[in-house]
Amino acid sequence: MYGIGTVKRYLYVNLYAWVLLAGGAAIAALPLYLISLWLIIPQGGAVLGMSIFAIKILMQFRHKQREYELLMERNGETLRPDSFWCYADVPCGRLLMWLVLKDLGYDRDTFRSIVKQYG
Repeated sequence: MYGIGTVKRYLYVNLYAWVLLAGGAAIAALPLYLISLWLIIPQGGAVLGMSIFAIKILMQFRHKQREYELLMERNGETLRPDSFWCYADVPCGRLLMWLVLKDLGYDRDTFRSIVKQYG
């Protein structure tokens, strides 16, 4: 199945957001208040910062869907590695790039060569 509209692909494309949310929950679960009540301030700041960044990543899903469709159109007949240049240097973009290449039938070696060239 192509596209990123399935639950499995939604979870995969937003992997870094889920990692940030899990990290924020883990930091929030630490009982730092037992050491000092002042540690609640940096702990809350870390949790808030990670949560905000995760929410920003999750809010970009519609944009990722559009980018997926554009990349599929551009690379449908022949592979154009230059169309991936802006995705190769950021982790979230690499996840999207790998899904497109996988759906087009390319292997990990193609993915690695594009990342090496543009990343």
